Amino acid sequence: MFTIDRFAFYKEGSMVGHAVVSTPAGIIFHDVSIHERSGMWFAVPSRRPVLGPDGRQARDPSGRQVWAPVMSFRTDDLRDKFSAAVIQALRRQHPEVFEMKAQHGDVSG
Repeated sequence: MFTIDRFAFYKEGSMVGHAVVSTPAGIIFHDVSIHERSGMWFAVPSRRPVLGPDGRQARDPSGRQVWAPVMSFRTDDLRDKFSAAVIQALRRQHPEVFEMKAQHGDVSG
């Protein structure tokens, strides 16, 4: 069973906040972003900015910042199981996150 060691609200787009997540195997994931879009909740492992030759964060042709994964999963099923386990732990340990979203449509820390 995953546990949430720390959660911080941070509302931007679909993002609701960031969590530090521990697994039963002793692996600790830092900066897992928690998102909600159209009633669907999901967790995304941390990413790092892709830097251009000038040392600034690179942007794609539409002007959006480019990010690279710090870790990835072999299959979509494994990714989805990770996400579900994180959201389950968050619901168990921090139900106020979901209550605030349901009541206010926004969760600001």
